Amino acid sequence: MVKIDPKKLASFVKAQGLPAFSKKAAPPAQAENEEEGGDEEEAEEDEGEEEIDVDEIAEQIENGEGDEELLKLAKTVDLENNPPAWVEDEDIWDRAKEAVLGTATPSEKTVSKSKYDEPWGVIAHVYQKLGGRLKASE
Repeated sequence: MVKIDPKKLASFVKAQGLPAFSKKAAPPAQAENEEEGGDEEEAEEDEGEEEIDVDEIAEQIENGEGDEELLKLAKTVDLENNPPAWVEDEDIWDRAKEAVLGTATPSEKTVSKSKYDEPWGVIAHVYQKLGGRLKASE
């Protein structure tokens, strides 16, 4: 499991005007339910609102079970090309970077010290799980 400083994350999310999410990255609908003090049992019953385990996604990628299209796209990402042209929802992209790297504005050092072999691939998969969409190819 990725450890994210809750205070830093909460302040980033609030500054971006995004709904809060738990230590595990949660889709926006679930985050809103938690923020409003919704019933946990009720949240568990809602389909499609599962929490996202970043380590599990990374493990799937390492085992060759990642989305091939996303992994190809992730290879086009670097600090200068961030967010990449294929990202439609920049706020969700920032949330994915925060969940994986601990910051929405990573440096070369942050990326190189990531515990994941394919940090941009993990970010791309978290982005999609959070509801981020890919721009249509032209």
